[in-house]
Amino acid sequence: MTRLPSRRSPWAFALLVAFSISATAARVGVAPFSGAALSPEEARVARSLLVHDLQKARPNDLVVELRPEPLLERVPVLELLNEARGAGVDELVLISADRLGDKLMVQVRLLETAGEQNLLTDALPVAAVEDLDVVMERVAEALATRQPVSESRQVGRVLEKEGLNTRRRSAIRQSAIQAGYQWEIGGEGDDDTQRHFVASLSSGMEERAFDAGWSLSWRNGPALLLYSDWLMRPRDLCPFVGGAAGFHWFRFQEKAGDYDLDDGFHTSARAGLILYRTYEFQIVLQTEYAVTWNQRQDRAWLFSLGIRP
Repeated sequence: MTRLPSRRSPWAFALLVAFSISATAARVGVAPFSGAALSPEEARVARSLLVHDLQKARPNDLVVELRPEPLLERVPVLELLNEARGAGVDELVLISADRLGDKLMVQVRLLETAGEQNLLTDALPVAAVEDLDVVMERVAEALATRQPVSESRQVGRVLEKEGLNTRRRSAIRQSAIQAGYQWEIGGEGDDDTQRHFVASLSSGMEERAFDAGWSLSWRNGPALLLYSDWLMRPRDLCPFVGGAAGFHWFRFQEKAGDYDLDDGFHTSARAGLILYRTYEFQIVLQTEYAVTWNQRQDRAWLFSLGIRP
C-alpha cells in the first residue's frame, strides 16, 4: 500500500530551519575598556556604542556587557574568559585605549571562549576622543566580518590619522582634469576625421552619494556644461552614473575647406569608475554618449581618463 506524505512535513521543515538558525546564534560578551587614555564615563559611553553597533552588525546574535564597571586598569584575560564561559558567552571582545604621544591607540581582540582561540586582533590610531563614535562603528563591523578595521574605511568614516578629515558632514570641493577621445556617430560634411581629442577641466562639490558641478570642455569645439552623478559606493572602488547638460559650439569643416562652429544645446549620459575614492588623489575612468542639438544633430561617444588632485 502506498503511503501518503504527511501534511505536517512543511511545518516540520520550517521548525527545523528555525531551530538551525537559533542553534547557530552566538552570545557575544564585551569586556570593559582598559587603559589610561579614557575616563570611566568616556569608557562607559564608548562600550555602550560598541555594543549597540555590534548588535546592529550581528542581529542574529546576543551582544551583552560582561561586567558592570566601565573601565579596568589592566586586562585579566584568563579571568575574563572564565567569567565569559560561566555566563554562557561564546565570543569575548577585549578592547583598550592607550595614549601614544598626541594620539590614542585603540586595540581590539575577539576571542572564542570555548577553545580560547584568537579570532581577530587589530589596532587603530585615533586623533581625539570625539572620534570614538566612528571608531566603535568601524570596530563593530570588523568584529562582525572578522576583517581588519581598515577594510571598513568609507567616505564619512575616514579618520584624521588615516589621511583625510575625520568626517565629511558637508559637501567637499573637488576638481578634475580629464582627457581622452571622441568618436562621432554619423558625421556629416567633408571632414572625414571621426576621432577627435577631448579634454575637460571641472570643479564642483561631492557628497557621500552624489557629486555635481560645472566643466569647461573641448569636444571638437568648446562646451560649457553642468553635471551631476550618482556615486554608488562610498569605498575606494566606486562606480557612478550621471549626466551633463549645457552649450556646445561644434567645430566642423565646410565644403570650401574652412572651419566653422555650429552651436546648440548639449546633453550627455555618462557612467564610469572612481578609483581610490577615500584618498585625496583619485583616478576617474569615464564614458559618455553625447548629443548636440544643433542643425547637424551631432552625436558622439566619448571615453576619457582623469585625475582628481
